[in-house]
Amino acid sequence: MRDELASDSYELAFEEPTPPDYNVHAPLTAVGIFLAGAATTTLLNTALKDAYDGAKRWLKSRFEKDKDADAVVVTIYGPNGRPLKNVLGRPPNIIKDLDDYAERDRDS
Repeated sequence: MRDELASDSYELAFEEPTPPDYNVHAPLTAVGIFLAGAATTTLLNTALKDAYDGAKRWLKSRFEKDKDADAVVVTIYGPNGRPLKNVLGRPPNIIKDLDDYAERDRDS
């Protein structure tokens, strides 16, 4: 995913997660993208769209390379640390915006 976002001309900081002391296979992988720094609403919306589009490209590429890859939830966080967007990807190439479902649940 780092390459996908770097191709959109963003400066990236990458931190490897610390693996647990035990070995458990998780059928769902979580990835966080944090948009940091001061930004106007317009700039933040542009960065959010670019991060969202990059995440979708990465998910598509992931499942094209490995049809048995685990499902992934990508959460994009804003500068205040709150989630702005959630995307679910799972094989064979299903990519869903989870925010659409959350909005539907709030409306009902």
